Amino acid sequence: MVSAVFNKAWSGYLRLLKKYPLQTQCISTAIIMSSGDIIAQKIVERQPTYSPSRTLKFGMIGMCFVGPTFHYWYNFIDRIYTGTKVVRSLKMVASDQFLMAPCMVFSIIGLVGLTKNWSIDEAKTGLKDNYIRAMFMNIRVGPKFSASL
Repeated sequence: MVSAVFNKAWSGYLRLLKKYPLQTQCISTAIIMSSGDIIAQKIVERQPTYSPSRTLKFGMIGMCFVGPTFHYWYNFIDRIYTGTKVVRSLKMVASDQFLMAPCMVFSIIGLVGLTKNWSIDEAKTGLKDNYIRAMFMNIRVGPKFSASL
């Protein structure tokens, strides 16, 4: 029963992805980033009060920046790399981790700073305090995720 519902939902998602790829990826990214923020607030950070505005901001960053960026990025690297499936996948994961990830982590930290109305000095401090840690987390998680795509 559950698998039938999941399969139907997944099939619907794939149809939307084929018919409206950019919009579907933007909305999917907004949902994923919003869900990640809820988990971060409630489980990781153990915030005493939940901030829906923070979740909304993360969702908007996902929908308006991360989703479109990844849509065009993955289409680009999908077109430029050739070779066997394994070699092509390795090239794509390497490009994603060594070219896109540093730029994306930098950009997301900066965008989060904008949502917090950081000054230039606060933005520099935020990047200094968070960039390396975020990149290490990306190195631990990112290649596994990229390889699964």
